[in-house]
Amino acid sequence: MNRSAADTAIRSGLESFLSDQLNEKVTISRLTRPTATGFSADTMIVDLMVGEGGSGGSTRPDRVVVQAAPTGPSLFEAYDLARSFAVQRELAGFDVPVAPMRWLCEDRSWIGTPFYVMDHVEGLVPPDRPPYHVEGWLFDLPLADRAGIWMAGIEAMGSLHDVPISSFSFLNDDQGTDTADDQNTNMARQRIEHWRSFGHDLGPDVEPALMRALDKLESVRPQCGPLRVSWGDAKLGNMIFNDGRAAAILDWELTGLSVGEEDLAHWMAVDWFLSTGIGLERLPGLPGPGSTIARYESIVGRRVVGVEWWFVFAVVRMGLIFQRAAVQSRRRRGGEGPLRANAVAPHLAQLLDGTVWADYRRRNDDEVEV
Repeated sequence: MNRSAADTAIRSGLESFLSDQLNEKVTISRLTRPTATGFSADTMIVDLMVGEGGSGGSTRPDRVVVQAAPTGPSLFEAYDLARSFAVQRELAGFDVPVAPMRWLCEDRSWIGTPFYVMDHVEGLVPPDRPPYHVEGWLFDLPLADRAGIWMAGIEAMGSLHDVPISSFSFLNDDQGTDTADDQNTNMARQRIEHWRSFGHDLGPDVEPALMRALDKLESVRPQCGPLRVSWGDAKLGNMIFNDGRAAAILDWELTGLSVGEEDLAHWMAVDWFLSTGIGLERLPGLPGPGSTIARYESIVGRRVVGVEWWFVFAVVRMGLIFQRAAVQSRRRRGGEGPLRANAVAPHLAQLLDGTVWADYRRRNDDEVEV
């Protein structure tokens, strides 16, 4: 089925589902997909008219976002839509910016795949493609305003990591240990094991240098901070900003329990990759690692530990995801020919010897020692 026919079927299914939920007639007036960020789930922005209309009737507009599980091979080995929905719904009771959740539907008969519906949150998302370092609304902001956006994101992340994990006991299942203390002590090892398994699933298509990098990281595991609810895909491009504040944290496919340093370092690692990592100049005005870490520490009320290790881990993890995406891309082309080059592999030696982290700090003129 081509995209046009698929979208027609999705529109029809969503109209029926939403009409059932609202007990009113729903007509979809527009369905669009964001293109500047994300490449795992199917995200649809859906404009609705609710009500009968016609003679004597009335309609009202509404806008929702539908997050649907992939219908083909998933970028990640498991796609737990219910888990993502549950985390965001639970976070609504805390001071964490998340989109209000409406409905979870695990019945594939409506649109061919499970999905959930949430409120549309007004605002802007810094783009990944092309990176916010070279164009887009953040690039167009005055120099003095860029730091405010960055720090608003860090503050939202800090508010997430301030949430008590006792309300998220359903996230314990993936950690492989019985108590929060054990999970905390062994978190770096567990994360290595998880992503090593992810790499092994690629079989002969895995990039050996990435697996060797995981081995090296395992040999120098850091002490770990306290266990927290982990966003799992922390980056500037996974947030909606409105009037200088973080209005919603997006993309919870990799959520779970981990140490706060994993999200914090991943945020900086993605920023590094989207600039220096692909040969671009970093956008002036964005805070560097020192001031970023200092702000985070002031929010969570503790000193971070092992951030450089988690930074390197984040980039290696990124490389494994790129490798899986390359394998899937080749499969869509018929399953033959070479894989596209892994963009992380050329950086591995300097990542592991500390050069990349030191350079990232040096280039951004941090004055705060951490």
